[in-house]
Amino acid sequence: MSRHNRRSVPAFLKGPGRTADQPVLLERPVTEGLPPLVTSVKGLVEVVLGPRLRALASDHGGYSYDPCGLFLVLLFGYLQGIRSSRRLEEACKFDRRYEYLSDGVQPDHATLARLRRRAGCEIEDLFLLVCQEAERRGVLERRAMVVDGTKVAAVRNQWKRALKEAEEVDALEDEAQTMLSNGKYLVGYNLQVAADASSGMIVGYVASSCATDRNLMGQVADSVERQSGGLPQKAVADRGYDSGQNAQALTDKGVEAVLPAIKPRQAPFTKDDQGRVVCPAGHVAKTYYYNERKTGLRLRYRVTGCAQCPLRVACGATGRRRELTVTASAPTQARLQANARCETEEGRTLLRLRGPTIERVFGQFKGNQGFRRLLLRGLSGATVELGLLALGFNLRALI
Repeated sequence: MSRHNRRSVPAFLKGPGRTADQPVLLERPVTEGLPPLVTSVKGLVEVVLGPRLRALASDHGGYSYDPCGLFLVLLFGYLQGIRSSRRLEEACKFDRRYEYLSDGVQPDHATLARLRRRAGCEIEDLFLLVCQEAERRGVLERRAMVVDGTKVAAVRNQWKRALKEAEEVDALEDEAQTMLSNGKYLVGYNLQVAADASSGMIVGYVASSCATDRNLMGQVADSVERQSGGLPQKAVADRGYDSGQNAQALTDKGVEAVLPAIKPRQAPFTKDDQGRVVCPAGHVAKTYYYNERKTGLRLRYRVTGCAQCPLRVACGATGRRRELTVTASAPTQARLQANARCETEEGRTLLRLRGPTIERVFGQFKGNQGFRRLLLRGLSGATVELGLLALGFNLRALI
C-alpha cells in the first residue's frame, strides 16, 4: 500500500542543493559578526557529515526540518555546555549562532529530543567519518593512543533519602553502579576515552558499569578499531590499568601495551628462558595460591632475601622480600612485558605525554562544557552523550 504525498527526494524547509527558483520559506540569517568556530563547524559538518545525516530524513509528507541543521544545533549545544533540548529550543529563537546553524528555523524541544534518539545509533558511523577525514588530512597518525576513564553521575538520584516517587523512577536505571570518584561515591558510569598521542584527537570511547579500569582495555580496543577504523601501534595508560587481562587484550590485538606497575619505584619482574618469574637480580620467585573474598583465586609471586641483595637499591626493594600478586587465571607474561616497556626511553616519553593528552579531553568535557551528570538514562544514553562530546571535540580539533 503506497503512502500519500510520497516524494522522490526529501524536501527541507531550508538547505543546500535547492535551485534558485524553488520557494524559500525562511531567509538565511546573515553571517556577519558570528564567531569563526560557528561558521567553521557548519562548513565542516556540511561536507563530511551532511549526506549521511540527510539520509535520515523522511521521503514522504510535507516540508521537514533539515537533519543536518538540527544536528548542528545539538552538536554546538554540547560544545557550549547546553544539552537540554528546552534550552536549545530557546537558543534557536534568540541566539544568532543557533539561528545560523539551523538555517533560521525554530524547532521545538520535542523535535530536537527525537533527533538525538534517532541519531544515537548513527553517532559511531559519523565519528568514523570524522576520523577518516582527519587521517586523510594527515592529522591522525595512529602511532600511540592514551587511555583513561572518568566517572560521571547518572540521572538517577544520588541520595538514599530520596522521595518514594524518585525511587520508583530510579528503578528504570539499574545499570548505574556505585563508584568512587575523587574520594567521593556517586551512582553513575565509568566513561572510557582513548586519544591519539600526537594530535590529541579522540579515537574511541565506551561507557561501562564497571567501577574499576582493570578489565576494560579489551572493550576500549574494540571501540577504537570500530569507531576510528584502525588500531595504533602502542597504548599507554596509568597504574589503574595494570592487570594481566588488560595487557593480554592489547597483545591479542597486536598493540604494544605500556602499563606502569601498581607499585612504583620498583624494577619490574620478568620471565627467564624457562618461563619462570624472576626478580631483577635473577632470583626465581616462589608461587603461592590463596583465595580472596572479592576477587577469588589469586596467585602471588614472592622473592625473599632482599635485605642482603647487592641490587637492592636499583631494584627498589624496601623490605626483606618483594611480591607480585595477580589473578590466578590471568596471563602473566603480557603484564610483565607491559611493565618492562615503561623502563625504556620510548616508554618514559609516552608516560610523560599521557597526562597532558587525556586530561585535556576530560578538562574540556567537565570543566568547560559542564559534563558532570548525564541527561539520558542507561548505558545507551551514556554512550550517546559521550559520542556527541567526542564528535564535537574532534570537529573542533580539525578546525
